[in-house]
Amino acid sequence: MTTINSNIKDQKLLIPTLTATTKHIIFTGPESTGKTTLAMRLAHDFNLPLVHECAREYIAKLDRRYNIDDLRQIALLQTNHAERYSNHPTVVHDTDILTIHIWAQQVFNTDEFLSLFLLSLDASKLYLLMKDDLAWQYDAQRENPENRAMLFDAYEKCLKSSGAHFTIIEGQGELRYAKVCKAVDLITI
Repeated sequence: MTTINSNIKDQKLLIPTLTATTKHIIFTGPESTGKTTLAMRLAHDFNLPLVHECAREYIAKLDRRYNIDDLRQIALLQTNHAERYSNHPTVVHDTDILTIHIWAQQVFNTDEFLSLFLLSLDASKLYLLMKDDLAWQYDAQRENPENRAMLFDAYEKCLKSSGAHFTIIEGQGELRYAKVCKAVDLITI
């Protein structure tokens, strides 16, 4: 298991020790864009392990508003969860450190997690950036019904500037899932 100090001084400790041959399909983007639903379906349809989003369960257990220390803990939990699947050839991720970076940037005005995201990048990762073209659905943990387009732009800007391999996924229903499958087919599951 990875360990973390409260300041994330040694961010390399948070980088999952994944094998170079493992391919990572990472769903990312604004809230209420189908990430979890599509990640679960893809993992099921292709019999792939799924790294669930840890933030939802963590936040649900809090009896107060979350803070930056909570995001540090979520980053640790998410990374440790991903490490469990390091021996699989292909892994689906419902989220990763990019989401925590954008979250911290938007809510706490900090780029504390940017270097961690950049350190984690490699050619084995395919980011599926979900377009904000689905109707927003209420959820007690969702905070951004009005600014999803701005969040999409923040994700896209970060992915482009980092040189990450990514594809934008848009469309409704089966068309959206077909675009996921087409993008994933490029890395040959």
